[in-house]
Amino acid sequence: MEKINLLKVSPETRKIMKQQAIGLKKKHVKHKEIAETLNISIQTVDRISSAYKKEGAKCLKEKKRGRKLGEKCQLTPAQESLIYR
Repeated sequence: MEKINLLKVSPETRKIMKQQAIGLKKKHVKHKEIAETLNISIQTVDRISSAYKKEGAKCLKEKKRGRKLGEKCQLTPAQESLIYR
């Protein structure tokens, strides 16, 4: 069976999976068992666990993803507006 990629699921599903992983971790379940139970990779469980240790419950909040507006652009804003015209 293929593992669930949390980057490709909806934000609500991602939050629920994180909550379940944290809940199991609080019950002292090993990372390998959590990964098998939730059908996610061990690295994902490690990432969730370390984020929870650093940030607490704030790690459950969905962060903005992707590039910032204007970041890594090949064209200047003036060049872009010229092309749009």
